[in-house]
Amino acid sequence: MDIFSLLDELQTIARNGLHYARDPYDRERYEHLMRLTTQQYSQLLALPEETIRERFRNELGYIT
Repeated sequence: MDIFSLLDELQTIARNGLHYARDPYDRERYEHLMRLTTQQYSQLLALPEETIRERFRNELGYIT
């Protein structure tokens, strides 16, 4: 598995978790996972974290 496939999987888990989680502790964990994936995408793509974060924010919701 290459790094982008791994990041896509982790990001999907985080986004789905943020969509459904109601417990504040679970939301905190999914937000942390989303921050980690955002940081890695940012480094690998040489884009600002805010650009990556904004793109993910626009795509929040359940991912199949």
